[in-house]
Amino acid sequence: CCCCCCCCCDGGDMFGVDYGKPQDNSEFRTTRGLCIGLCKFLRSESVEATFIVGSFVLVLFLTFAPGILSTYQASAVNGWAMTIYYTISRVPQIIKIIKTQTVGGLSPIMFVMTTLGNLTYIAQILFVSLDPEFLLDKIPWIAQALLCIFQDMLVLTLYAVFNSSAAKKKRSNLSKAVSNISFVQDDYT
Repeated sequence: CCCCCCCCCDGGDMFGVDYGKPQDNSEFRTTRGLCIGLCKFLRSESVEATFIVGSFVLVLFLTFAPGILSTYQASAVNGWAMTIYYTISRVPQIIKIIKTQTVGGLSPIMFVMTTLGNLTYIAQILFVSLDPEFLLDKIPWIAQALLCIFQDMLVLTLYAVFNSSAAKKKRSNLSKAVSNISFVQDDYT
């Protein structure tokens, strides 16, 4: 078991107090199995999805429950929630690209278009007014757009790096295969 509760699997608690191993081996296996199962569940995508949906429900509750937030506060909560969701949404893709060092199936055009969309979004806000008080209210949206532009540029950079290295590998493998074929033909002539 590789989590904070692994010591529980050995008869102790998470503070290192050892109560001795259970006398009955089946009880120990059951406890260890439950602990391992809990650890796997806590690392699963379903838990991540639960937290995401739960946070969205909380934002909706804060927005629409009467008397909790003013209209201005509800707008701010939604703005910052949007900033967090949009910014976090790209992180799994970036991690996957870095871990696998592959970009197969990734559409660079999507990231170019979202970058252009975010640039025009910021421009639209700035065209309305450059008044500091107006811009202060728009900080969540401007922050989201800037952070996403940065992340999209990172994804496009990773795409360029790993796509070109994949192309080099393919060319190298192809030239090796061609040289092996010509070498084999020379042996039979």
